[in-house]
Amino acid sequence: MTVSIIVPAYNCATYLAEALQSLREQSERDIEIIVVDDGSTDATRHIAQAQAAHDLRIRVFTQRNSGTPAAARNRGLREARGEFVAFLDADDLYHPEKIARQLQALQDHPELDIVFCDVVQFTTDPYDPKNACYLRDRDFVNAAAAHLEKLVEDVYGCRDSFYRFMSTRFTCLSTQGVFMRRRVLQQETVWFDENFVIGEDIDLWFRLALRTKIGYVNQPLAYYRHHDVSITKDSEAYVRGTIAAHSANLARGMIVFSAEEVITLRRKLAGHYFSLAYLRFLALEMREARALYQQARDYDPAVFSRLAWLKTFIPKPVVNAVWRR
Repeated sequence: MTVSIIVPAYNCATYLAEALQSLREQSERDIEIIVVDDGSTDATRHIAQAQAAHDLRIRVFTQRNSGTPAAARNRGLREARGEFVAFLDADDLYHPEKIARQLQALQDHPELDIVFCDVVQFTTDPYDPKNACYLRDRDFVNAAAAHLEKLVEDVYGCRDSFYRFMSTRFTCLSTQGVFMRRRVLQQETVWFDENFVIGEDIDLWFRLALRTKIGYVNQPLAYYRHHDVSITKDSEAYVRGTIAAHSANLARGMIVFSAEEVITLRRKLAGHYFSLAYLRFLALEMREARALYQQARDYDPAVFSRLAWLKTFIPKPVVNAVWRR
């Protein structure tokens, strides 16, 4: 078996069949598809088993609900038999050539351990040319030019400084777009950290980027679906996960970050703490909001707003009437 594709699935009956179909239609046929049903209460498991009955490359595992994508992905990694691994959330899609093109990049460039690609963001039609592309729309190749080396057309190697770029600018790697040699995970005592509700993926990408060789396939080969029940729609959980991942990365990367980069990272964390404080303010959790505003100030005094902090002393009925209408 060459490639293992891991699909964590929880109550995703609406989208799972389409996601699995995009995997079954991959031009690279030597794959296994590992679906981990994380204790779904809808028809998720039955849909996965029905697809497995028609395609022996699909293997379905069921476990009690863990509450985190990390646990399901880790179960999939334990079951994986491929030399290479990739990940697809059960509401997202792959381009038919995704696995083939990324596999070719790693086979042609054995010095690379991981390659990532661009990801299309869509709501209804993944092929709508008006859809946003995560990296294209950020002008990634030009923005990161000093940290990239062109290997062949549409394939770049990331220089050692790329870890610092993705730490201070934007993460770059999306879970749907990552493709790696499974052996690189053997050096990690923790794969996807199950203490995270959100952010466990970027925490792993940071850890791997610090010690492995990464490449970039400059093509949009995966599709990320926006919908109302996505876990990332939980704004507070998303911000908390972002803070946890970037805080751990700041501590981990102190051995390579410059003084200026540390200031940049602390400013980013201050902004995240400020955002979380405002969310707790809207939730009428005033004591916690005050503490979070103070944490924002501790990371970067320039981010601190005395007015925002003072608002946490306003009586809750007034806040409820003015800010939560």
